[in-house]
Amino acid sequence: MEDYFFNTDSPDKGIRYFVVICYDITDNKRRSKLVKFLEKYSFRVQKSVFEGFLDKSNYRKIKIQIQKYIDETEDNVRIYRIIGNGNVQSYGIGVDIEDEEVIIL
Repeated sequence: MEDYFFNTDSPDKGIRYFVVICYDITDNKRRSKLVKFLEKYSFRVQKSVFEGFLDKSNYRKIKIQIQKYIDETEDNVRIYRIIGNGNVQSYGIGVDIEDEEVIIL
């Protein structure tokens, strides 16, 4: 079992969202393009589920860009935005989720 806690309201990093994105996309080409896009902003935790900590700007960008990768008559994408304190419990094979720090020189 893996258990991790998070707080999206960190004073040193500003307000961020913990986001869970899951999808069911029928076409391999569209699915592959979406995966490549999501990997820029989040971590794959299951075959069709991504998690990540996003600021408001990246959250808005993802919501807009996802629409370019799907067919609304065949595909389904869900974005869960979580604000505040949280606890994730994972059973079985786990994926290490790291809170990235970006330093610009």
